[in-house]
Amino acid sequence: METRRLQYFIEVCRAGSMTRAAARLDLSQAALSQQIAILETEFKTRLLDRSRTGVMATAAGEMLLREAQIILRQVDQARGAVTPNRPRYQAPSPSASRPGPGRCLSFR
Repeated sequence: METRRLQYFIEVCRAGSMTRAAARLDLSQAALSQQIAILETEFKTRLLDRSRTGVMATAAGEMLLREAQIILRQVDQARGAVTPNRPRYQAPSPSASRPGPGRCLSFR
């Protein structure tokens, strides 16, 4: 599993749309969709519900989102320990509202 795919997945959840996430990530929508499909294959489950109006995390997607944020934070801490003065990944604060079913966690 590649950490960049986790970053892409988080951005898709954040944006609520493949199109908006692709623009923010400077990727084509097709390339981003392919990366998310690879993640879904790796996990052997659907992570996003897709519709004409956007995407929403499935229950499995919500679990992955939480874990991906932890993983990326830990990777960033490891990089920071080895490479000082590097920008840090910022996960949502504990006071951030809890997502309901099918909703992604928000970033600050």
